[in-house]
Amino acid sequence: MWVGYRAPKLPGVAAARAELARAGAASLARFVHGLAVAGRPVSVLFCHSYGSVVCALAVRDVHVTDLVVYGSPGMRARSVAALGTPAHVWAARSAGDWIEWVPHVTFLGFGHGPDPVAPAFGARVINASGAHGHGGYFVPGTVSLRNFALIALGRYADVTCMPGAACLAGLAHAPTAGHATIRPKPRRRAWSQNLRPGRYRPSPDARHPF
Repeated sequence: MWVGYRAPKLPGVAAARAELARAGAASLARFVHGLAVAGRPVSVLFCHSYGSVVCALAVRDVHVTDLVVYGSPGMRARSVAALGTPAHVWAARSAGDWIEWVPHVTFLGFGHGPDPVAPAFGARVINASGAHGHGGYFVPGTVSLRNFALIALGRYADVTCMPGAACLAGLAHAPTAGHATIRPKPRRRAWSQNLRPGRYRPSPDARHPF
């Protein structure tokens, strides 16, 4: 997990604006580039809650194959096309996640725009069955965790979509298995980092997303 930025308190005014996300996006892009220079390139970003805003603002500046957002309040973009990335963009929302009640609008700098799981946004909406609430996506035994693992492994054909969603349209199996992943979190620092390439050091409480 990576939390190399100042995350807003949820809920709160800062969480409804993009200033902290923009600063975080710059840090995330430097981090991903640094890992690539150090020989540890990242292929997949998993982005939760306000972290999905951070990833949305960073993704045009990094090379990843997949961007996965879950519990997202919006991505500061009208659609997947507006994100400016060739990456596959996946979205998930669990049953009972309060984030669905966040207004998906922007007004005078507040709000993060359209809902990533709405069909019009154009993301690949995956099944999150078994997950509950805003923080249950990575609970063992959930369909959401299984789908996240399959995306990380490049096993797209085994991913399950939300009913009525064509999340696998136009996808081929990833050319290599075992993608490297980063999971930005909206809270709690999990990395101690020096942003020069080759100088990253995981803190003792760092955890692998799987």
